[in-house]
Amino acid sequence: MAHFDFSDPHMPNSKRTTTIVPQQALFLMNSPFTIDIARAIFARKEVQSAPNNPQRVREIYKIVFSRQPKTDEIETAFKFMRKEKDEEPQMASAMADLTDKAKKKVEERQKRMTQRGMNDQFRAIQNEGSFVERKPLDMWETYVQALLLSNEAAYVN
Repeated sequence: MAHFDFSDPHMPNSKRTTTIVPQQALFLMNSPFTIDIARAIFARKEVQSAPNNPQRVREIYKIVFSRQPKTDEIETAFKFMRKEKDEEPQMASAMADLTDKAKKKVEERQKRMTQRGMNDQFRAIQNEGSFVERKPLDMWETYVQALLLSNEAAYVN
């Protein structure tokens, strides 16, 4: 919560400072919470059962902004998704590269541990919690995430 000027609950605060820094936006953009919310909005019944894509955009706007989108906002939505679709092969390639690098690092670490003769009693404590698979957002989920991170959704007039 330090990114958002969370006050110290152990001290009196007569006035809280407010800041807007890029780290706040980056934190929200990459936050699993925000990603889960975007996925949950797109998975809602009214969005999934929309008869066509313009109606799907309208349903998303009703959920996120509590209003109907303007005509140019619907056009912008489809421009956004066309661009996302065009960039999909590049993203898939980049994700495959990152996954390969991560697997190689794990293999190298295991090899070093074996070579050093380190068995389980010398290894660091590992979190054995449940595994949550994080897949990239599809183009619709990315669009919902973009709307959630927009100024209109963040600031109340």
